[in-house]
Amino acid sequence: MNIYINGTSVISAQNHIQPAAFPEVVSQPETDHFAAQEPSYKEHISPNMIRRMGRAIKMGVSTSLRCLEDAGIKEVDAVICGTGIGCFEDSEKFLLALIENKETLLTPTSFIQSTHNTVGAQIALLIKCHQYNMTYVQRGLSFESALLDAILMLNERQARNILTGGIDEMTPGYLTLQRRAGYIKSTPYTGSDLSAETTPGHYMGEGAAFFVLSSQQSASTYAMLTGVEPIYQPADTAVLGTALTTFLSKYQLTREDIGLALLGNSGDARYEEKMNALQTGYFREVPQSNFKQLCGEYMTSSAFALWLAATVLKKGKVPAVLSGGTLPDTDLNHILIVNHFRDSDYSFMLVSKC
Repeated sequence: MNIYINGTSVISAQNHIQPAAFPEVVSQPETDHFAAQEPSYKEHISPNMIRRMGRAIKMGVSTSLRCLEDAGIKEVDAVICGTGIGCFEDSEKFLLALIENKETLLTPTSFIQSTHNTVGAQIALLIKCHQYNMTYVQRGLSFESALLDAILMLNERQARNILTGGIDEMTPGYLTLQRRAGYIKSTPYTGSDLSAETTPGHYMGEGAAFFVLSSQQSASTYAMLTGVEPIYQPADTAVLGTALTTFLSKYQLTREDIGLALLGNSGDARYEEKMNALQTGYFREVPQSNFKQLCGEYMTSSAFALWLAATVLKKGKVPAVLSGGTLPDTDLNHILIVNHFRDSDYSFMLVSKC
């Protein structure tokens, strides 16, 4: 069965608030992390609710509601989310209040909203979806797990329209912990090629991206989600290459059929050996670009990559920020996303033109 992306919306480090801004105008951080450019939430969420919501909840709810608008529907048969760290801001608030108030006089709001499934639950309450609701927390494969669940439901004809997304946020406390652990680079991002980095650490990012996946094509369809496959801790580049060939062969494709490879190099030299080898070996003759130079590294960054791929296929044009103006648009029928998180959680996503 074909799976169609009938609507999508995103919040990332790029300016999606003004439709003409990205990708013509690209935002670069002046720090060691990619902070999300958030829209005005008042357009979709009441002020009373905004006051009680953490950033991850606001990003997730706003993005999902705009996604439904983009698809031209108001109801879905399921809500499936993926998140790496969940509502970290609310977890921090509750734990800090626990210490500061000496375990007394604690308000329950932050505790209630600190669970990973809060975003999906809040979305379902707002759109009155009383059906299947699931949140996957699988580190770098959280969003892919959500996609696989949605694909299974559609293939089994348990649903016609499914709202699926990935959300992760940054907080000052989380950034501090990541810096102490040596996961973030010690210098600000300068726009360099992340695949050419030779130092440890990456540039942290955050964001939310949602999609209406459907078994039926519509006037708003962006592209087809042809396939998704997670790969956990591949032994070496040869294993990855074999897995890629097998994955493409399922859909009667070879690497020569790929119009663009979106690669998830994070810039951390400690974890990029396999991805760099794929770039110079397996994808040597394939047009390629790095999507994390636009969004940064986070556990559900592949959701941003899927939004980017679907948007490129719908417009039928590769933006200059990905191609440098050198990639042809005529052969753009399939985009392959290859992502990894710290050389452990790898995934392939194949997006095809309708």
